[in-house]
Amino acid sequence: MSKKIYKTAQGKTVDLGTLQVQNETVRAVGNMNVNARGDRLDADGNIIATRAQQVNRALNRQTNTAAGPIAASSRAQKETESAVDQTAAKEKLEQARAQRQARREAGVVPPEATPPAAGLAAAMARAAQQKDQE
Repeated sequence: MSKKIYKTAQGKTVDLGTLQVQNETVRAVGNMNVNARGDRLDADGNIIATRAQQVNRALNRQTNTAAGPIAASSRAQKETESAVDQTAAKEKLEQARAQRQARREAGVVPPEATPPAAGLAAAMARAAQQKDQE
């Protein structure tokens, strides 16, 4: 079946393919906790994850699942991002304008701005009032 048949120095034949199949479920030597197939094992020797599951998990992590187009360079990526940002900003601006227009048509008047009570702006406003009073 397999072409992995070798002759030893003493003239005996050894079929390595058969040896691999016979010992594929045996825990491998080392600290990786795997068997000869590459399946992950727990402390009792039970299979936690097969090699195929591990490979599929790794491929799923590496697969690009981006919804939009993929840029060929960082410059193209930045241009695409800036175009998307500009479009989003324009949409927000249009929404704000529509809301203001709707408030004007409904007759809703925005509250008058109250002067700040504390901070640098409040201090400057008080200084301006004192100057006007003098």
